[in-house]
Amino acid sequence: MKNDFKTCLILAMLLLSLQSMVAQNQFFPLFNDKPTWNELTIRNSFSGGSSLSTRVFSYQEEKKFCGHTYSMTTINNEKIGVRNEGTKTYFRLSEKCTDKEYLLYDFGMKVGEKQYFAYTAFNTLDSSLFTLKKIDSVNYLDKKSRRFLYDFEYYKSSIGDNTITKEMEIIEGVGSTRHPFFAVEGLARSLVDGPSFLLLCAFNNQKQIYQTPNYKNCIYETVGNDDMEETNDFVVFPNPSTEKIVVTLSPTAEKSTLEVCNLNGQKIFSAAFSDTLEIETSSWQSGYYVVYIKNNTVNRHVKILKL
Repeated sequence: MKNDFKTCLILAMLLLSLQSMVAQNQFFPLFNDKPTWNELTIRNSFSGGSSLSTRVFSYQEEKKFCGHTYSMTTINNEKIGVRNEGTKTYFRLSEKCTDKEYLLYDFGMKVGEKQYFAYTAFNTLDSSLFTLKKIDSVNYLDKKSRRFLYDFEYYKSSIGDNTITKEMEIIEGVGSTRHPFFAVEGLARSLVDGPSFLLLCAFNNQKQIYQTPNYKNCIYETVGNDDMEETNDFVVFPNPSTEKIVVTLSPTAEKSTLEVCNLNGQKIFSAAFSDTLEIETSSWQSGYYVVYIKNNTVNRHVKILKL
């Protein structure tokens, strides 16, 4: 009798465990996981300023159409439906079953395999070829997750015959480290000629499952602008930066000495210049730096952010 009770108890615990596993989507979260994603949008202006704003994405409801159940979210006032099938994640921009369903993620790929994923470039939704070049494991908040690194190639017709290759990073159970729904928002714009996106945090059922290594918080608003407005003697653009910064002196400024230091006070770059100076930042670690400008009449500094 006691053995029967123990057996039933074990079976009940196993059933609850299986139900919990089903509820938590291993590959990409859906409505029942109650996920939220905090995404940072970075907009640079030609005048040298930058504005940062945090947006929070989540699902509003579940809806059945076209033979499937979709988790519904809203991006730029446009409703999209997301669903999982095996290791793949699909989305629709319309409830019309004659409209195309697009592939958003595929967590079943092997290294070297190619796959066409959706992306938006220049306000046109299309598909582009991705090549999976690496799978490894990373630890976020003491949890180990699989990471997929893709090469993304596409043709940018506005500047002639030129193929641009960029890397895309995907975390299993989270999505893209740029934007959870990058295909809808516009991957090409974020990589080339528009706002940049960075995923700050992700949560499932109010439990944090991801934190970008670049920031300690999940909300950021307008970083960088205040420092740029402190001085009219020089401009640093873009701020934040990813690959390079350009420092331009005012027309009346004298020949100056520039130094860049990290927040520990270590000097990582120095140069003398009299007009414009371009500095490669791609090898710098992500974080804040201070740019110092000195000459006979000016001794100023600004804080910059390397993503």
